[in-house]
Amino acid sequence: MILVNIAWNRGYPMLTKEDFMSKLKEARRLEIAKRVVLGSILGRYDLEQVPFEAQDAGNLDEAIQCYVSYGEFPESGNLEDFWEAYNKAVSSLEEG
Repeated sequence: MILVNIAWNRGYPMLTKEDFMSKLKEARRLEIAKRVVLGSILGRYDLEQVPFEAQDAGNLDEAIQCYVSYGEFPESGNLEDFWEAYNKAVSSLEEG
């Protein structure tokens, strides 16, 4: 375990308490911001019911979350497929 930690930290000095606390708070702030932004995309419509082809997702809601969290693209490799599926689904829901 110690060897793993030494290898992992090579070239990265230990953070000071102030740096550690600052980075920890910044990470939390960014996570909250991410949730707010995702909520503005996903929160208005049931995108779990929208089929979508992605690496590890079968619906648009999961696919968007996988892209944001892990960088997973649609199966086509075209990022704009997210918009096309979203636009089509939301337009259909608002009409119906």
